[in-house]
Amino acid sequence: MLLSGGSKLAGVDRQVQSFEQWGYPQWFRLVTGIVETLGGIGLLAGRVRPVFGVVGGVLTVGTMVGAVYTELVRAPDSLSNPRRPAALLIGGLLATGRAWERVAKKSKQEERRD
Repeated sequence: MLLSGGSKLAGVDRQVQSFEQWGYPQWFRLVTGIVETLGGIGLLAGRVRPVFGVVGGVLTVGTMVGAVYTELVRAPDSLSNPRRPAALLIGGLLATGRAWERVAKKSKQEERRD
């Protein structure tokens, strides 16, 4: 997520051209890059603070839902391949669920202390 988001923010030619092919404006590439980057940071930070993992997972899932839509609906047939974004969507769901479990477990532990 960090590399993909960073390449969108940096305006890598491949990213610029892809967004043009899909019919999205360039500002949407920047927004997508920000969301992907924040999602990646959240997933990494979730190792220390599980709540960040939940936020990162939600951002990742949202981004991947959009990516699957783009590959299925907006991409030219010769370029369409929804497998990668679908796999990342599933991974994002799993990461979000795992982070949510850690948040719930930590919350229960804190309740027992009180």
